Amino acid sequence: MFKRLWRKLRLSPLRYAVLLIDMQDRFLQRHHREDQKMLISAHGRVLDFCCEESLPVAVIEYEGYGLTTDYLREKVERLPKRETFTKTADNALVGTDLHHYLRSLEISDVVLLGINAEACVQRTAIDAKRKGYGLLTARDCIAQPRMYSSSENIGRVPLSKWYEKNTHLYENSSLLIEKIKSSIHRDSLY
Repeated sequence: MFKRLWRKLRLSPLRYAVLLIDMQDRFLQRHHREDQKMLISAHGRVLDFCCEESLPVAVIEYEGYGLTTDYLREKVERLPKRETFTKTADNALVGTDLHHYLRSLEISDVVLLGINAEACVQRTAIDAKRKGYGLLTARDCIAQPRMYSSSENIGRVPLSKWYEKNTHLYENSSLLIEKIKSSIHRDSLY
């Protein structure tokens, strides 16, 4: 009886979708090799988790910059729930059906993966937050080219304070995955 009552009273469970933003070779080439490896490896872990848990993934590609890098594209092709969106502006929610897609799946929170953190990822995140989505990411899941960062950030992937203030920012993709996994499994108990 308690479980039935709990189901009626509680809020809807969190529903996650992953946004893989601009992981195209032409953008990756602007990043230091170490940062490329870190991003691709972290994204691979998150995509493997999405495959295990059947989480939806929206692949977002900037028009005219080619396809998502091969390694990640191969992982995406194995996902049961995936959709690709081509954008012509930094904000992936402008000029695409991304918002409609997320709403059709009743998504509450989006996981941000991609480059460039201070441009396309952030502009998409700002609009997603404005539209009511919760935001999650990890330091190894988004990056800004070092050439655009201040000298105190050399040796560390630079991120603006905006991510610390406006997202659930995890230290690494493993902690991000654990958070999502625990939330999914907690919600499935009811």
